[in-house]
Amino acid sequence: MNIIKIATLSLKDELEASIIYNRLARMYMHKPISKKLIKIAEMEKRHVRFWEDFLRRRGYDPSRIKPNRFKIMIYTFIFKIIGLGLTLKLLEASESGAIEVYTKLLESKDLSSDERKELYNILEDELVHEDEFIDEGSKFKDFMNHVREAVLGMSDGLVEVLSVSAGLAGAYGNPLNVALGGLIVGIAGALSMGIGSFTSVRAQKQVRLGV
Repeated sequence: MNIIKIATLSLKDELEASIIYNRLARMYMHKPISKKLIKIAEMEKRHVRFWEDFLRRRGYDPSRIKPNRFKIMIYTFIFKIIGLGLTLKLLEASESGAIEVYTKLLESKDLSSDERKELYNILEDELVHEDEFIDEGSKFKDFMNHVREAVLGMSDGLVEVLSVSAGLAGAYGNPLNVALGGLIVGIAGALSMGIGSFTSVRAQKQVRLGV
């Protein structure tokens, strides 16, 4: 386990996270959520200070470690396009990775008792972050389900249309026949999936109402 490499990457990740959470807090005008994001950003800043001191004690200069501005810009762009719910889902994956790394690092003999204690506190902070993500992400559960269904539907539709088009191209080689065949299959598939979805939703509604 290269503890210096882990500390360097952790410092970089925590530095980027603190900037991202601060930006999201400023961009999101809903006060309860904004306060949560500011709170998390302050936690990340404490983590940054821990890793800076950690590296200094081992003779490394933490000031040379800079955040990835492109990554920060991407997260900001994603927030503007898809909103807070999906952005938090992406950040949740990053936090889960940090939890795994910190858990393994606690077993290292290279840490002093004070460092191990502080790292344990950081790990608790990361778990709090994860709980916040789960709480906020649950509000977007229905929307996420719709996105998933849409992606799966498009995937199935494309496979079906491309398969028929490839078969017609091999059999006839006429672009017009291929285009017409693909169009017919596409329309038929859309109608089939639409009717199936309508029937499924109607059946679920009837079950809930006890009809």
